[in-house]
Amino acid sequence: MDLWRSQCSNTIAPVAFHPSEPWACWSPSAHKFCLASTATGKIERTTLPEPPDVDFGSAQSIHKEFYASGTDDRLMYLVLAATPLGTGMQCHLSVSRLELVRKGDDTLEVSALGPSSTLSYFVGEVSLNPLILTAWRPDHVCVALPPLSCKPKIVRLPFPPRSQWGRDNQPAFQTPRESIVFPSSTPFCHPRLSVDEKGILSLFLTAQSFASKPLKDAPNLIGPCETATVDNTEQGPFHISWSLDSRTDWRDWDAVTDSGSEQRNSMEDEARRLRGSYVAPGQPFIVPVRSGLDYRTKMFISC
Repeated sequence: MDLWRSQCSNTIAPVAFHPSEPWACWSPSAHKFCLASTATGKIERTTLPEPPDVDFGSAQSIHKEFYASGTDDRLMYLVLAATPLGTGMQCHLSVSRLELVRKGDDTLEVSALGPSSTLSYFVGEVSLNPLILTAWRPDHVCVALPPLSCKPKIVRLPFPPRSQWGRDNQPAFQTPRESIVFPSSTPFCHPRLSVDEKGILSLFLTAQSFASKPLKDAPNLIGPCETATVDNTEQGPFHISWSLDSRTDWRDWDAVTDSGSEQRNSMEDEARRLRGSYVAPGQPFIVPVRSGLDYRTKMFISC
């Protein structure tokens, strides 16, 4: 039971298996790392160097995940922390490079290799599990950020060559030039994200067997997905794919324009349209209106 204990009530921490070595690893809580031998069953515990800008104390939901590739003891470590902020969530995504080191007394130590790659992202809703989807490749990772029920924000992080992992290079996140839309039932269908060597991004959904109800009743959906409904009949598995060229179909992440979900951006665009272009953005104005009780009396509203 101690292996899966977490200080956060909503933590997802899957086990990562090495592709060629007989061991697996996971992180049950902040600053804790567990390594298990799949041959002997021995479990070792040590301190995990967490990204300095991730606040685990205030996070409501956390997703922690490792990826091991190659024949050495180096790992990629991904953590997403979602913190309530106003009517939505502030999500902080971080990807770090780690190395497992055996000290002289054969104790295990985990050290960070270079700085972490991070981004912040605001979503105007509370998301259901799964919080995010990941697709790992030896040279990059693709992540679908919430909300998975409509227009997720897809990001891609290329990895530097393994010979340069110890340097102070900080890879930058990328996002598709065109928006990618998921089915509104994605969170309920055991979704899985994958990417192949040709850069084709695929979303796999399995059978769904939940009760029929309008998705607008769920607290995590806003925007154009509110009118969607879920059928109570079981549906077979299916998959959707997008062919994305790594050189032409991705652009660098913009911290200003990409820091909000598609739903939040569309709501802000609608507010700007209602405001009109005759008033400078951000400037308040006063509109005189006649009172319905006395036409000689004026009432002022501030916008």
